[in-house]
Amino acid sequence: MEEVEHPHRHLYSTLSPPRSCGESFRDALLRVLDGRLFQFLGLVILFLVVVDGAFFFFLLIGAQRMCRPRTDCEPRNWWYNFAVQFLVALFTWMSVVSMPWRCTNAIHVFGIGCPYRSNGPGKNLYGLDVNDIWFHIPLNKRRWILLFLILNCVTQYFNQVTRIIYYSYELQNTSPGNIWTNGKFLCISIVEYSCIFFCTSST
Repeated sequence: MEEVEHPHRHLYSTLSPPRSCGESFRDALLRVLDGRLFQFLGLVILFLVVVDGAFFFFLLIGAQRMCRPRTDCEPRNWWYNFAVQFLVALFTWMSVVSMPWRCTNAIHVFGIGCPYRSNGPGKNLYGLDVNDIWFHIPLNKRRWILLFLILNCVTQYFNQVTRIIYYSYELQNTSPGNIWTNGKFLCISIVEYSCIFFCTSST
């Protein structure tokens, strides 16, 4: 994200049309999200995802000695629900932090920014030539990638809402809670695998 601004800072005064207030705000926001604080938080979040994910998996397969039967008892069920809720919250945080970058690039590749900047191959958010590999991906493919990425964020937000509504182990494992929570998880998985398939497919 820094590459969008830093190498061409001296060209801002020559941009036509000049850099807008919205673009200045966007750059400031992306700098903050790409700063050391959020990079550190990102590492912490990844660590927590690994730890909580492992904890969730062990509870899922019944690898615990808290109670019997191993896959349906208390306090196992309470901790299982906690692990799920915490994991969903971590993914929601990641979706919130990544959404500005995804929306910014979507506005650019679809050519709906104001003022308009060239979105051709190799052109960054200001329509300047850069070597960043992202801006050299074919335009249509970038559009599809961003649509999938934004859809992934949106489905994650809905998933978080369902986990708030159906907040307990009992609510999320009985109808309609199990339909909403598992349905949203299935939608997220479909979007993620679709994006991976599209990104790795030939251009």
